[in-house]
Amino acid sequence: MDFTEHQDTLQRMKQQEQDLHDKYQHIVGKTFVKKKDLVANGVSLDESKEFSVESLPEAHRILKGDNCMMTMDYRSDRLNVFLDTSGVCTSVNVG
Repeated sequence: MDFTEHQDTLQRMKQQEQDLHDKYQHIVGKTFVKKKDLVANGVSLDESKEFSVESLPEAHRILKGDNCMMTMDYRSDRLNVFLDTSGVCTSVNVG
């Protein structure tokens, strides 16, 4: 792979990461809920205020609280969802 091909590959990867981030930015400010808990209580998901794991990409991790532990490996296809202690999404990023 020459330098130009390498630059093109890096640019495509960066664009894919940005696209993934942008696609899920709408969950910031919404509350994470377990869909099985809703079903058990006969309640449906209010997508204007809530989101569930089923709405996330296969490669994701949910990180709750300020002091949660996580691995430092970087995956360009993984969405990181950050929740505050009450379960509200405060941010998303890729990695």
